[in-house]
This record gives sequence, structure tokens and C-alpha cells, in this order.
Amino acid sequence: MKKFTAFLLATLTILSLSACTNSTQESDSTYTSEVIKASVLDYNTSNENEYANLEAFEITPNDTARLIQGDPETVLIDVREQSEYDEANIGGSILIPLGDINRKSLMDNNVKMTDNIVLYCRSGNRSTTAYELLQQLGYYNSNSMAGGITAWMQAGLPVAE
Repeated sequence: MKKFTAFLLATLTILSLSACTNSTQESDSTYTSEVIKASVLDYNTSNENEYANLEAFEITPNDTARLIQGDPETVLIDVREQSEYDEANIGGSILIPLGDINRKSLMDNNVKMTDNIVLYCRSGNRSTTAYELLQQLGYYNSNSMAGGITAWMQAGLPVAE
């Protein structure tokens, strides 16, 4: 009987303590990738001027390269047209032209909402538009590569031809 009473008291104590904690988790429906951002920026090894004019959703070509190296599962999406992609592209990237970006094309290319995504085009304009589309579709962990493949090549980073 003493063991049962001790057990009962212990159970009641645990229940009363757990009732005092607030275990509800808030859900923020205004969540955007501006909260996430790519966490690869390395001000010690990069030129700080690279970051002077970046928007919150942009990532530099050098940081994109570091991200790919550190996380090979990063999804690179080229939003240019097929002919542009055929001239030069970042190895391992997926071609989804800007006009074709929708939930189905992303799913057809096995792009998951939880993937770390970097979009790029020739100069950064189309990838900015693609970024906005991905935000609307709920792909919040995405970035646009500033300057596009032009800046990538100017940085001396490798391309597939």
C-alpha cells in the first residue's frame, strides 16, 4: 500500500508540474525566407563590399559555391531558357525556365519544400522573380544568386558547357 501511495503521489506531482508548463507552439503564418536566409556568409574570407547591395534573399556566387561544397544536397535551379543553359551552367543544376516554374515542375524535379534552394539566371533579374514565385508556393528556404551566372563566371567559378 505504501508503494502504491508513493507511486500515486509521484504521478500526481508530475501531472501537476506538466500542467503548469505551456507546451503550445505558436505557428507563424507570415514566415518567410528572410527569416531563414542562407547561413553561409563568411565575412572573414569574402570581400565585405560583395554584401553592400544585396537584398535579404540574395546570396553571392562565392557563398553559393561554399554552400554547395558544405551541403551537396543544396538544389541549384537555373531559370534561364534551354539555349542559355546549353551554353554554360553550374554543374548539377536543374533547368526550370522562369515561365515553367510552378508546383508541378518543382515536384517533377524532386524539389522539396524543405530543400535549401539557390536560384540563378544570367544576371539575377529572372532569379529574383523566381524567388518571389517560390515564396508564394511555400518554398521558403530559397535564395537568388546575385549577379547570376555572369557573376559566377567573373568570380572564376567552374561552369559546365
